[in-house]
Amino acid sequence: MTKKKISFFLIFLAILMLSNIIYNKNILNLKKGLNYNIIDYHKSAKIFSDRDYTDNSKSNYFLKKKLIQVPRHHKSNLLIFSKSSVTVYRPVCEKNDNAKFYNGWKNLDLKLNIKGFSCIHKKIYYKYFDSFFFILKSGGPVSADPVFFELEENAFFLVLNKKI
Repeated sequence: MTKKKISFFLIFLAILMLSNIIYNKNILNLKKGLNYNIIDYHKSAKIFSDRDYTDNSKSNYFLKKKLIQVPRHHKSNLLIFSKSSVTVYRPVCEKNDNAKFYNGWKNLDLKLNIKGFSCIHKKIYYKYFDSFFFILKSGGPVSADPVFFELEENAFFLVLNKKI
């Protein structure tokens, strides 16, 4: 094996061990785990795993990006491992008091129209991540914030706190 492959394997192993420790210690409110689906986004895709809400805007910007479908009211953080750089997009509802989660994120000059019963996700924040391991807050308190990913070619990512 090359030194690069060995280094990657050791980093991956360390991240998995750290994730297991965090999960078992319940430091990040992960005791129950998270039910989610990862899909290739399309216009008729359900944004949340437990609701039929879709984006009613005319934008095609998110076509062919990945969407992590989570329950609309989930509270757990997402522990993400990625082999390569990713851009994460988070449409937010203005009724959520979560601007502090997106400190350091940029605003996308585009609006979505994800209508829910109690709020509408319109404004979009995005951030480029080039680390192997990062944590995304769920959003809230009214609704979780949807999670879209833009990946480099032949890249992959894992959500480490999947419910087993």
